[in-house]
Order: sequence, then structure tokens, then C-alpha cells
Amino acid sequence: MKAFDLLEATLGHEMTPGESWQDDMNLWQWLDDGILRVEPLKPADSRNCDRAIVLSCGIHGNETAPIELLVAMAKQLSETPRRLQARVLFILGNPKAVVNGSRFVDENLNRLFSPQYKQAKPQNPEQRRASDLMRAIDEFFSLAAPHQRRVHYDLHTAIRDSKHPFFAVYPHSPEGFSRNAVARLQAADVDTVLLSHAPASTFSHYSHCYHQAEAFTVELGKVKPFGGNDMSKLEPLKRLLEAMLYGLWPTPQLDEQRIKLFRVTRAIHRQHQEFSLSFADDLANFSRFKKGQQLAQDGNEEIVAEHDGEAIVFPNRKVAVGQRALLTVIQSAPSILTD
Repeated sequence: MKAFDLLEATLGHEMTPGESWQDDMNLWQWLDDGILRVEPLKPADSRNCDRAIVLSCGIHGNETAPIELLVAMAKQLSETPRRLQARVLFILGNPKAVVNGSRFVDENLNRLFSPQYKQAKPQNPEQRRASDLMRAIDEFFSLAAPHQRRVHYDLHTAIRDSKHPFFAVYPHSPEGFSRNAVARLQAADVDTVLLSHAPASTFSHYSHCYHQAEAFTVELGKVKPFGGNDMSKLEPLKRLLEAMLYGLWPTPQLDEQRIKLFRVTRAIHRQHQEFSLSFADDLANFSRFKKGQQLAQDGNEEIVAEHDGEAIVFPNRKVAVGQRALLTVIQSAPSILTD
């Protein structure tokens, strides 16, 4: 089988939805533009896999490092077939934005993963794409056998620098945050994790909430153009993903001395046209503030830090009214995790 390039096939519209092919070990199926399912060729082997894994990238079109990583992994699998221990769904999330080299076309796709967008008539490309991706996730996990672990890593890069360049967001989890799931991330050199305080409309939250998947939004450094990423820094993550796809299920031990956990305290949404952040645009994620120090001005409301050491993550003064402008977080001890 010749090398398969997920990016070229998507942007060049080279494949027909439903088209399938096989190598000596695996069955490949093109479900839609940028949505590729690969599973063991023999149905019995597929049923006996103990995991169903979604690997997504390009939800924001200018976040290129995760795209390069997953394109390389799919290409390597096509060139050198290996026996999968998982059913896997590769997703290139927002092809139109990738073509534009932009974060999105009309609307932030990673705010649209809510059941309402599966029912409503889409108003723009991102709403249509969110509906298509949710349906693809629903179908993929619906075909998972009861014994199969469900996993979704949604890979991103951040707009700004960060004091902790590789970090993950753990979706809101009423049953608790899994120590083992965090340990797997740490094995990939993702040693900082945000524990979400409330439901959200992100892609990872959708998989976690509606399909009980071990799901994370994983930030892998800062946004850079294609060819500008140091892919060597992603090698630990690549090794973890390869273990998930081909090897024994990874069960590393959590290093409590090295892990950094942050509990989200607030999601601050822009409420007025007159909105500004009270710090420089290049201030790094996880920068800390003293209690009472101003964070933002929203209309006539002054928004201040509520705790000493409260830090900011994902600040963006340019979001639309009603959207999240920043998160505030405080550091937590590993004891917050559940076994």
C-alpha cells in the first residue's frame, strides 16, 4: 500500500466518503473529509481489541504541530502495516480553516460540540462541521464493544506562550479525575493538567460526557506555521500514542513530585463590546496574580483575582460577546485525583 497522506487526501478531496481499502493487517475507511477509521482487518480481531481511540487535530486550522504528528502516524502505518490493538479514528477537524491558515472561518469550532448543533440548521461552516464530527464520534463509539476502553485525545497548540508549554485540560468529571489517566499524560511529558470545574462545549468534553471516554484537550506548545515546529518535542507523546495503538495498555505510575495540577476556579465570559484585559497580550499562560489585582474590564465591571496565586489561562480579548475570554486557575495537590 502506498503512503497515505491524511492532509493531502483531505485538502485535495481525493477520497469519496465511504471508500475503503485494506493492507495485510488493517481495514481503512474514509468516512468523510478528514475523518479516517482504521481497524484490524479481521472482524474477530476488531471485536477483540480492548480500546477504541479517537485522535483529533486541526480543530483550529492554524495549529499545525498536531496535524503534522497525526499525518506522520497515519502515513507510517500505511507504509509499514502493524497489527493494531485498537480501533482508531483519525480526525482533521477544520479543513477549511487549515486551507486559510486561520484559527477558524466564521466561528470557533471548539465551542460548538453540543447536542443542539446536531439538531439545528447550521449557519456557517463550523456549525456544519461540528455536527458532522459529533455524528462521526457517536457512530465510532457506538460500534465499540462493551469491554473496549474509549479514549479521545484532541490535540492543539496555544495562541500564546506558556509557563508550562505542554498541558492538558481534563473535562468536567462529576465522578472524579482519574489518577491513571493523568499518569498516562505525564508519561508523554504533559506534566500540567487543568481540572475543569463545569461542563463545556469542547470536543473532548463531548466525548467524555456523552461517551464516557478518557478524553483530554492537549496543548502542545505555541502556534507555529507548517514546517516551523520542533517535532522532536512531541516524541514522548508519539511513543505513548503508539503504545495505545499497538502495544499493551499503558499503565505508568504518577510522579507526584513532578505533576502540576490546577483547578479551574472561573470561566470569565465577555459580556460587553467594551472589554479589555488588564495585562499585556504576550503575558504567558499560567502567570499568577495577587488577590484583588485587576484581570479585566468588562463594560463597567472590574474583574479581579479572587485568590493569591490565581493564574490565567487562555486569555483572549478578541472573542465575541458571550464567549469565554479567559480561565482562572489555582494549583491543587495530587490528592484531588481519584484511583
